[in-house]
Amino acid sequence: MEILEFIESIKERDFSDKDGECKMTIGEFSNDKSIETVEKGIEIQLPSDYKEFVKNYGDSNFFGVNIRDPFDLYRYGPEALEMEGFIAFACDAFGNNFAFDKSLKIVKCSHDPFGYGKISDSFTEWTKIHYDFIEKLSGGKEDWEHQYIKTEKEIEQSWLRMKKEFKSIQPKKWWQFWK
Repeated sequence: MEILEFIESIKERDFSDKDGECKMTIGEFSNDKSIETVEKGIEIQLPSDYKEFVKNYGDSNFFGVNIRDPFDLYRYGPEALEMEGFIAFACDAFGNNFAFDKSLKIVKCSHDPFGYGKISDSFTEWTKIHYDFIEKLSGGKEDWEHQYIKTEKEIEQSWLRMKKEFKSIQPKKWWQFWK
């Protein structure tokens, strides 16, 4: 599977510096039975590339992003408005989640501003985009056209849409959406 080939080619890279650790660490592995149990519980079939990742690398730290074990996946509820039903599979150092949207595409769910933006069509593509972003940052390159930066515009637009809805309900504070 493509995801495994890609991860094998980069897993030894280390972008750690005086400001902190930024490499891939392998966590506890999942297996088919535990993944099936989770899928029944959340009533959705998880993408095959995500499942292959957690079976081979577990709930790892993937260059600054913590990939969740399937049992720790988080589903956004109705209070998250447009993000209802999104399933968070990873969290970055700033408390932002990466999630599968309703069509299993990858979105970044931001808490400040509250909103989301599409990053990629698959988990494999997201790993490549994330790795590319970290590699460029570590090399001192600011890529203002990078997909992560472009996503910030979508997040702002979703916040503006949802802000109107928030006025008519009593929303949770942003920190209450995350486990």
